[in-house]
Amino acid sequence: MRELISRIYESLFYNSGYKLIFDSLYDEGGIMNGYNTMLLIFLITPIVVFSYFYFIYKKPLATFMTWMYWLIGNFILVFGITYFVIRQRLFSTTNNELLNAYTDVTTGYASYANQFLIYVSLYNALLSLIVAFLFSIIAKHFSKQFIHLPF
Repeated sequence: MRELISRIYESLFYNSGYKLIFDSLYDEGGIMNGYNTMLLIFLITPIVVFSYFYFIYKKPLATFMTWMYWLIGNFILVFGITYFVIRQRLFSTTNNELLNAYTDVTTGYASYANQFLIYVSLYNALLSLIVAFLFSIIAKHFSKQFIHLPF
């Protein structure tokens, strides 16, 4: 399973010149390596956010725009969580070779890692929009108040 999840991310972002970054995400953390963590962030966050929206949040005049604001909030939340969690994993690694590569300006590892963080956070946030939409389609049938949202 770990191999499959890592392929989802590496198929888009893998760069053999920065192999240490991807090895660190794959190897460190055991079953909760960087890739599995990213997967859980984009799956669990929108389910929690929209469960709150559909089953706890009580605003009688909620419109499609209200749902869109929640969707945008979910996007920002997933982007932020992914960015900070994966940043912590990449820059607090136990891989001394990777730490040395970060400090050596000529390798470009620190610059690439920062770009990678933005790209992977955006990707995760976009995936969370899909999960949020699909969850909304299902949850609206069980909601007593927002059966008309998203449409």
